[in-house]
Amino acid sequence: MNRFDLSLMLCFTASLGAQASCQTVPGALTDYVNSLEVSYVQIHEDDLQRHLREEPNPGNTVIVADFNGDHLNDYALLAKNRGTYVSLLVFIGEGDGFSHHVLYDHNYGIYFNEHQIEEAIFLKEGVVRGPDETLNLKNPAIYSSAKRDLFYWDNGEFRRFLTED
Repeated sequence: MNRFDLSLMLCFTASLGAQASCQTVPGALTDYVNSLEVSYVQIHEDDLQRHLREEPNPGNTVIVADFNGDHLNDYALLAKNRGTYVSLLVFIGEGDGFSHHVLYDHNYGIYFNEHQIEEAIFLKEGVVRGPDETLNLKNPAIYSSAKRDLFYWDNGEFRRFLTED
């Protein structure tokens, strides 16, 4: 039985300020996620706490963007695993498949409520300010409301940048 079914239509904002566009997630990504050793369970927008779903800037559980600048779609997903954990996973499109990166596992412990997830992910572009420095992004990046960090691709890997948000 599949834990993920990403074949549904996903609407996402391709870039900040752009009109939302819809795209079908490739079945190969669903197959890849379901083949992983860890059992991940999909998080839907309805699972997020209400304030993370509201306008003007609603959070996401899936982001589609080109994080590494190779002109292929990459996918960032929030997923549940091991009971009380929420993970941020990124799947880098490689033409004939995917590679994946676990950017973090957030353990909620006894406070876990699977229908009131206290985090979301957001697409960031351009200039991002940190407490001590400014980062000029070459490609779209992922901001995590749980970690208050930005994850961006640099020299073949994801790096973490502490933001002022």
